[in-house]
Amino acid sequence: MRALCKDRGADRGDLIAAHLVSLLSVAPELAAEIAVPAEVRASFAFSREGNLRDWTRRIAHGVTDFLLAAGAGHGFAFYNFEQADPTDREFVAILRERTDPTLQDPYCAFQLLKRHFARYTPELVEEVCGCPKAKFLEVAEAMATNSGP
Repeated sequence: MRALCKDRGADRGDLIAAHLVSLLSVAPELAAEIAVPAEVRASFAFSREGNLRDWTRRIAHGVTDFLLAAGAGHGFAFYNFEQADPTDREFVAILRERTDPTLQDPYCAFQLLKRHFARYTPELVEEVCGCPKAKFLEVAEAMATNSGP
């Protein structure tokens, strides 16, 4: 998210402005790198008392909105998720809910890999590697059958 803000700051200032409160709630250090209007700075003086889960979900949805808009066509990687704090875990859960769990989006990693490997047909394997097509298909079928659900 921080990298996207830096990369998109010049060409997508409107996108950052639309999600500024959510972004600064998660990464307040961005205020040193992007323009923050005085009224937005003042908005952080409010109390965060109340239902912490609702607050976390609201912020997570705002950050997800930004990432899905700014990061269109890009993948996201999460490291050390096991050590993440509850807010970060909530964010990742919301991001996963709102992305395509059916893997039908043409820009999801699965579809990109599927298109990339589609060129490697059994005929090409036979031509390049010398492995007979029937033997290749037999091995591929055995691997697919024994790879789990």
